[in-house]
Amino acid sequence: RREAADPTLVKFNGEYWLFASKSGGYWHSPDLVHWKFIVPTGLPIEDYAPTVEVIGGRMYYTAFNNRALFTTDDPLAGAWVKAADLPDYPDPDLFCDDDGRVYMYFGCSFNGNIQVAELDPRQGFKVLRGPVVCFPTDYAHHGFEVTGEDNRGTPRKTGGPQMAPWTEGASMTKHAGTYYLQYSAPGTQFRSYADGVYTSTNPMGPFVYAPYSPFSHKPTGFIGGAGHSSTVQDDRGNYWHISTMPIAVRHMFERRLGLFPLGFTSDGQMYCNT
Repeated sequence: RREAADPTLVKFNGEYWLFASKSGGYWHSPDLVHWKFIVPTGLPIEDYAPTVEVIGGRMYYTAFNNRALFTTDDPLAGAWVKAADLPDYPDPDLFCDDDGRVYMYFGCSFNGNIQVAELDPRQGFKVLRGPVVCFPTDYAHHGFEVTGEDNRGTPRKTGGPQMAPWTEGASMTKHAGTYYLQYSAPGTQFRSYADGVYTSTNPMGPFVYAPYSPFSHKPTGFIGGAGHSSTVQDDRGNYWHISTMPIAVRHMFERRLGLFPLGFTSDGQMYCNT
């Protein structure tokens, strides 16, 4: 089997840079259509759920439970160096706000939550505030969070079906002064894998559930699933949402990536055309 999943997509030096789990390297593209592959050095590229952010003219990389941060100012050359030690961040998402303040969103657990901590890039990315819980799993009220291909639970050997999901895949997008904290449920192996969103006027919350969730959802078609994603704005002002799409035939982690148009309505609703 092979896989590409848990993507992060950023703009840097006039190009788009794409990182994914277990892919042996990363890609760059001038147009989101034609991609070239790079095999880096000094980077734990085979780790799951990478996150990359541009901070102060440099790219910074970490991944699931990596406990280190790496950096480069020349991703085309592919040489990275360690920049800092980090705490344990499952499914991390680095976010640099307009004012230069840096936040780490994270979480990947059964019936768990999404958390955030503020990091200080001037002092080795040490934790300044937090972590604090942004929101918990709430499958009793959010039907798309219920596990299973049809969000009706998954069978267990004894008792009723398992209903609680894996809550994971945090990703932050700021648009028109609102912070859109995206997350994934119910599990990466399901075609029902989707992204919901909470919003706030502050990067550390409090966050309010968006009732139109899931906004990124593709349970049918040749390939389904549209969860654990990354959102980027192109040079024309359009937004794109790149998502994990399960095949899960040979193995539950056999996955691909899908790229979908994303936008915002006049009243601030985030939507994705899958």
